[in-house]
Amino acid sequence: MKIQIPKRILIIIIISLGLILRILLANIEHRSDATGFVIDSNLFLSGVRNIYLFYDYYNYSPVFFYVLGLIGIFHKIFPIYSLYFLIIFF
Repeated sequence: MKIQIPKRILIIIIISLGLILRILLANIEHRSDATGFVIDSNLFLSGVRNIYLFYDYYNYSPVFFYVLGLIGIFHKIFPIYSLYFLIIFF
């Protein structure tokens, strides 16, 4: 006897498991990249618009800097989770 799970339910289960795994991993490890991302987000929130003025070598595009800034703005509006968690979760 073969058990059939509808595709829609299977997709929901896979997405839910992936989301749960992402939340768990965001809480476990603190990486230096993420710490730098928090610093970059705080720079954006302090009014800096050109990240290259603060670093000799910035490994990411300016678009990523603005994304980090938007995550920081979201955190200021909804401070439910830490900024570090939101950046890792993203």
